[in-house]
Amino acid sequence: MKNHSSLLMIAAISILISSSCKKEDPDGPDDPNAPHACFVVPSEISAGIPAIFNSSCSENSTSFSWDFGDGGSSSDANPSHTYTGAGSFNVVLTVTDDTGETDEMTTSVAVMAPEFIEHSGRITSDEIWIEGVHIIIGDVIVDGATLTIEPGAIIRFNSGTSLYLGYQASQAGATLIANGTADKMITFTSSAATKTAGDWDYIWFDEGASKISSMQYCTVEYGGGYSDRYGAIHIAESAVSISNSTIKLSESYGISLEEDGYFEAFNNNLVEQNISSAISIQSNYTHTIGEGNTLMSEKGISVKGGDLEMADVTWLKQSTAYVIEGDVYVGSTSGTSLTLAPGVEIRMGLGTAIYFGRSNTFGTLTAVGTAGDRIMITSNAQEGSKSAGDWDYLYFDPGAGTSSTLAFCDIEYGGGYSSSYGMIYLNGSGISVTNSNISNSETEGISLKDDAILTECSDNVFEDNTTFPIKIYANYAHTIGTGNSFNTGPGILLRGDQIEQADVTWLKHEVPYILDGDMELGSSSGSKLTIEPGATVKFTSGSWFRVGATNGTFGVLVADGEPENMITFSSAAPAGFESAGDWDGIWFYDGSGNGNILDYCNISDGGGYTNSSGNLTIQNAAAGVPVISNCQISNSAAWGIYVKSGTSPTLTDNNFVDNALGDISP
Repeated sequence: MKNHSSLLMIAAISILISSSCKKEDPDGPDDPNAPHACFVVPSEISAGIPAIFNSSCSENSTSFSWDFGDGGSSSDANPSHTYTGAGSFNVVLTVTDDTGETDEMTTSVAVMAPEFIEHSGRITSDEIWIEGVHIIIGDVIVDGATLTIEPGAIIRFNSGTSLYLGYQASQAGATLIANGTADKMITFTSSAATKTAGDWDYIWFDEGASKISSMQYCTVEYGGGYSDRYGAIHIAESAVSISNSTIKLSESYGISLEEDGYFEAFNNNLVEQNISSAISIQSNYTHTIGEGNTLMSEKGISVKGGDLEMADVTWLKQSTAYVIEGDVYVGSTSGTSLTLAPGVEIRMGLGTAIYFGRSNTFGTLTAVGTAGDRIMITSNAQEGSKSAGDWDYLYFDPGAGTSSTLAFCDIEYGGGYSSSYGMIYLNGSGISVTNSNISNSETEGISLKDDAILTECSDNVFEDNTTFPIKIYANYAHTIGTGNSFNTGPGILLRGDQIEQADVTWLKHEVPYILDGDMELGSSSGSKLTIEPGATVKFTSGSWFRVGATNGTFGVLVADGEPENMITFSSAAPAGFESAGDWDGIWFYDGSGNGNILDYCNISDGGGYTNSSGNLTIQNAAAGVPVISNCQISNSAAWGIYVKSGTSPTLTDNNFVDNALGDISP
């Protein structure tokens, strides 16, 4: 390192002030053979610059002991000593002669702060940069050593220069300790007379950097000039503790982290006025962004796509959003849990997705906000420019299990992958969704495939979703709970399925169930489906509902409506376009057990299978099954009720209207 100061010419012993004096013997004249301590010092001493102390004026002295007043000492006759800080210090020289007699001299010296110190090149042994101005005139590379920067130091970078810590693995142990105080911040800044973002490159922590590096009470400004990929502080394959610091006016990110770079701690920092995002970080280490930070950036925290494999991590609420810039895969073979703290905002980049438990891994999501501090998952497009389908989905694969939770969340503008996937998509997994708003999906709000279930689904608002609020297999339609509001869309889409549950209920909702495909009710141990009064079930073209049809299965349908709250089975065609035969009807087979009831039901637009069918078809059911009463049976393309010879349902007080072949088959 090269040091410069207006005082540098004083660093040698060329200018000396004699401060010697002879000891007086109070009992008589001086003993000419007694030791006499005497030394001279430079007329001016600057911190950080070696000062030479000369004792050649001492007499009869064979050994020397120096105390420089700052904890430093020496036994040289003419030592060099470097003060690390400005101040006043008492220098004491004790001399000893051959007989062991001693003498000492004390002088006070004033140590001044230097004007500036220049640095470039490698640091291979521990070094301290004292309070004062330091100018980096060429790249400084800390190689296997510790660089300590003291409170109050100002580090100025010339254009295009950088400070590297452990640039290669061979430089292992490179450490930066830059711990200022609230009263004496350490400043890393540009040396330009007129400072602008990007004047210098970065402070770079690479694979050889020690993970005990620390920056406290620092200001880092006007860096980030290397490229838009690297921030003013760049951490790669290492870790740093940063607290109570300000990172600002970078030409790129405030701080960038990649290749397993993370924060050992990151708390109470201010990151502002950077051209790009406040922080760029890998998804696997986003949880290392700590508490108390003020991150002022419209571009948020850039979260890079990739695997999130940590066992149990939390993304804390920050003053800006997490922006997902590539697909994130939450899961590991041993299990991964991602928690979003109340108030977290996630903005999804165009075409991005977050996967849970994909490809033989296990991963879950816990996103539980509060009524006053909701969690937001939305598009990264500018306000006013967001549109349905901007991003793809939250995808829960079988490895997600059934323990994921969304509560007090607002999820919007997704569903862009394809028409087969909703904004929240479950494949063989389960999730609890409560008190949440699911809106503006380009497809379904939530879609469930195969054995996917809603472990709870209550008190949610579904609105402005392009196709359906929910798409679910009929076997799990009962998992849609109470208190939901379905403000838009034709209804809840039920995929054709076999209902094998022992005893389940379809609740009444604001919108109908729309059955798309054939549905069978029954299992070897017996299955019962109850439909609440007031519920509506609509059927797409060619769909039917069969009870106890498969050999060896048994099913019971209980559709027990009320005079003012009838249950409706009808066509799913748009209002005004319904026609007879739109669907094939409800069929009761020999597996239809006692207890099958249709009471106060409105059944219309069926009978589309053949002339040997109707809105209701009873075929080989037990005597008296089903019980059909107080029902309106209308607009069948065949019979109102088709009863196969030898079958005898219980029919009471039903009303038949406009059935093509008649009310009840002969």
